[in-house]
Amino acid sequence: MNTTALLLGPAAEIFLPLQVPLIEPPVPASAPGPPEEYREKRTDLNRLFHFGPSAFAWTAQGDSMIGAGIRSGDTLIVDRKFRPKIGDIVIADVNRQPTVKRLGMEGDKPFLLPENPNHKPIPIDPEEGTTIWGVVTGVYHNFRNL
Repeated sequence: MNTTALLLGPAAEIFLPLQVPLIEPPVPASAPGPPEEYREKRTDLNRLFHFGPSAFAWTAQGDSMIGAGIRSGDTLIVDRKFRPKIGDIVIADVNRQPTVKRLGMEGDKPFLLPENPNHKPIPIDPEEGTTIWGVVTGVYHNFRNL
């Protein structure tokens, strides 16, 4: 399958460094470890979230990708610089409707695959003009509304 679909999306912008504190070492997500000295350094959110001139953010809506950890209201980080490949989560335009799905194959046919058994795969038909806008490189989820 040729996945070199035309990549579209918002116009590129110039990104200035946006730095926030990054605490080291990583926080344990298991049983607490022994006390250690913690130190602070700076990290650039553009680098952390892989923002660059070919990247943009888009809010997800719906539950078709919950198995991939994408929930309704999450912010997707999308980059147009990557050539989409089988297994990537992509933003696609199907019949002039955007969708986020995993790029996959069923047999020898390309599909946009949901990550929720309540949704059906979407066949990719080049004659219908399916376009890949970009590859999802990350997802941001708020635990608290601000």
